[in-house]
Amino acid sequence: MRPTGKMAAAAAVALAQSYHSYQEMDCQALIEQAVRNVGGQMDYRGSNDMARNAAWLGTLENARAEGKLAPGALLFIHEDDESGLPARYQGDGFGDFSHVGMYVGDYKMIHCGNPIGYADLNDAYWRQHFYGYGRVPE
Repeated sequence: MRPTGKMAAAAAVALAQSYHSYQEMDCQALIEQAVRNVGGQMDYRGSNDMARNAAWLGTLENARAEGKLAPGALLFIHEDDESGLPARYQGDGFGDFSHVGMYVGDYKMIHCGNPIGYADLNDAYWRQHFYGYGRVPE
């Protein structure tokens, strides 16, 4: 059976309950492990690589309006400052996607903060730093 976004979101929630800090599992590892736990495959070189390989990338407002915001969607945080951008991505015009979380429904994402847990996308911090939504190719 091919895993669904909803299955991956449920797996991410389960993982978040078993890990407690970013040092134990970073944002990329959480997403990739959740996908693997439901029978999928994902192997990227960080959140910048995930964003550049997304099948669709756009703003949260566009995703909502187009009905694309569904459990399992990847949510990318974009930095204005590109000083931390890996050299292989410098100058490609996309910028620095420093963080990734997974949409789990009810306008919340699961992500690796400290502790790993939920973030409310209505919160001013996330609205300010949130760049967009993406789905990795299935």
